[in-house]
Amino acid sequence: MTETPTKAADIIRSLPQRFKKNEVDPGTQSVFHFDISGKNGGQFTVYVDENECRVVDGLEGEAECMIKAQDDVYEEVELGKRNAQMAVFMGKIKISNLPKMLQFINLFDRLYKRN
Repeated sequence: MTETPTKAADIIRSLPQRFKKNEVDPGTQSVFHFDISGKNGGQFTVYVDENECRVVDGLEGEAECMIKAQDDVYEEVELGKRNAQMAVFMGKIKISNLPKMLQFINLFDRLYKRN
């Protein structure tokens, strides 16, 4: 990945390139749904297993965790311009299974470096 994606759909589609498969527990198989509203969003299914991450357009199958947000909020969180915890607390990002999401975020390189 040469250029940092800035649009919600592109950020989600970049997950396979940012996947840290050495961080995944053996036997892991998880499905996540992202429902991002707005012109830069879309619906996506993210498959994670011990060897790969795959993103497909649309909501496929049954997810262990559903993430819903407006495109601009999602982009700001991913790009480090908005605090993720506050976005969840304020209801700007809705997560159906927080413990699963916390595991998920540790499997990917961040788009920005924390100060």
